[in-house]
Amino acid sequence: MSRRDLSIAPGEIVGILGPNGAGKSTLFSTIVGVQPAFSGTVHLDGEDLSRLPAYKRARKKVALVPEGRQVLTMLTVRDNMDLTRSACPGDSMADYHIRLAEVFALFPRLKERQRQLSGTLSGGEQQMLAVAPPCQCEVRHLSRAI
Repeated sequence: MSRRDLSIAPGEIVGILGPNGAGKSTLFSTIVGVQPAFSGTVHLDGEDLSRLPAYKRARKKVALVPEGRQVLTMLTVRDNMDLTRSACPGDSMADYHIRLAEVFALFPRLKERQRQLSGTLSGGEQQMLAVAPPCQCEVRHLSRAI
């Protein structure tokens, strides 16, 4: 993929379209730090994130929801969601429960199924569960590769 300039304002939703092999997933993986950039930089609020590893970018609320239904199928819905807590540094348990309630309000089906094994959810429910963790951490930039 050649140079791309992309600016996204707070609250703005941007789609990246292109054929297979055009570099959409590479772009998202580079933004979140899963894949290093060969050149160029990634900035968030004027801060250069280019040299930060993925876990430090995640602490700055930059996340990627990978392609597919990346859920731990042998754990319950709630267990999958509770694993997210460690990815939300600085949050108190009270903050975590407030955000968990917000996610359940956004995805009421997950609340209904929180004791169910994730592997037994429908495909759409698994997609909801895959998107839920970044919502729990008040992510500021969310990338979804499709």
